[in-house]
Amino acid sequence: MLPYNDAFRICTTPANQRNIPMRAARIETTVQADGELHLTRLPCRTGDRVEAIILILEDGGDSAAEQQKREEARQRFLELARASQFRSTGPYPSRAELH
Repeated sequence: MLPYNDAFRICTTPANQRNIPMRAARIETTVQADGELHLTRLPCRTGDRVEAIILILEDGGDSAAEQQKREEARQRFLELARASQFRSTGPYPSRAELH
């Protein structure tokens, strides 16, 4: 996320045809998990009514070279994960055994 001071561009303008005053905050961030977007440090308080519109920025898609690099990195990761000796040697304890 952008630094707090640069992240918000506050403006007051009439919203839609009902002339409802609106404060807008523009935030550009990156999705960290599929289908989830977490926004923090918003210029609003508990109980404020908000409307969110998500604009997915198009960057022209990944080039073939970028996709190839990503796939190669994924394959290296999978090879290392499969070769890892870090695993349990027996069954995990039950909840009752832990508490």
